[in-house]
Amino acid sequence: MNLNAGKTLQVNFLGEILLGDEPLNDPKIGADLLESFYMAGRVCKASYSDEKIFVEAYTFPLVVIDVERKKEKIELKFNYGLSEELPLSHKFFLDDWSQICSFNSKQVPLIFSKNAQVKFFSEIAKSDSYELYEIDGKEYEFEDWYEENKDTLDQKTWSARYQEDDTPWDLSVYHPCLDWTLPRLKLSRSKVLVPGCGSGHDTAKLRGLGHRATGLDFSEEAINRARKKYKDVPFLHSDVFSHAKTHQGHYDIVFEHTLFCAIDTGSRAKLIKAWSELLKEGGHLLGAFIVCNKRVGPPFGVTEWELEELLSPHFKIEYWGRLRGKESARPGKELFVYARKK
Repeated sequence: MNLNAGKTLQVNFLGEILLGDEPLNDPKIGADLLESFYMAGRVCKASYSDEKIFVEAYTFPLVVIDVERKKEKIELKFNYGLSEELPLSHKFFLDDWSQICSFNSKQVPLIFSKNAQVKFFSEIAKSDSYELYEIDGKEYEFEDWYEENKDTLDQKTWSARYQEDDTPWDLSVYHPCLDWTLPRLKLSRSKVLVPGCGSGHDTAKLRGLGHRATGLDFSEEAINRARKKYKDVPFLHSDVFSHAKTHQGHYDIVFEHTLFCAIDTGSRAKLIKAWSELLKEGGHLLGAFIVCNKRVGPPFGVTEWELEELLSPHFKIEYWGRLRGKESARPGKELFVYARKK
């Protein structure tokens, strides 16, 4: 089996392993790879011939393609002939699109295919709502896949993190994707907003490249740090939602880096709408998104599929690609997006 230069793979909604754009057709290698999946922090990895491979989160690492009742257990069937039996009481969740998801016995996230979900409700469980289901007269509850965290909407929470120097998202420098992607995009001098700018590194870099960049953050402590470090760069103390109301159509580009993953997932659609409102007609969203399978945050995970679904009402994708090697600050879990406002 040949891996690409980045030693990465993805799994599609059919549960097929993708090496580049091509599905893996060898059932033995496929089963060995799926069985080797494990979580390393926020990232899923696989092992093959003593190599560690990043499993990039297009969807969940494991896709259930079929389910079957086995006495007091549920058998989950994956591609390449791999299966696993879990107890009837195993905890299942629903994502924002009402898709059943969970973890396997090794805590690797999994999601049901449409066919598997239909079979689950027709042959195994009864349900009159998307909150509860019943097996053998016993009731079980679906929890939301993403765990709510309203503290992320409180500026005091983030200021306290800065005061305590608890800022693992801060790279201490600008994101390296700015060196690698901006020359390819050949952007003209633009008016750029960096919401959730933190300590201001990305804003200062964009300013240094000749763009009229402004940083925005609702943490007063973050803004104070940015102003102290980058004295000639404009920084505003405000939240992106309020700013969108007063600055509609004001910017050519919105640059996203670690705001989307920090905010409570229930506010993601509102955030994307605010980005669109801030942009001029034909303006662009430019972003380095953290994509991974993490349900509790911050940082919250998101899959590529989820992100595309969330962006599609307001943006048309013009470039969409994984950040790898020197382009990435967080190997295995970054995606570069360039999208035009609809």
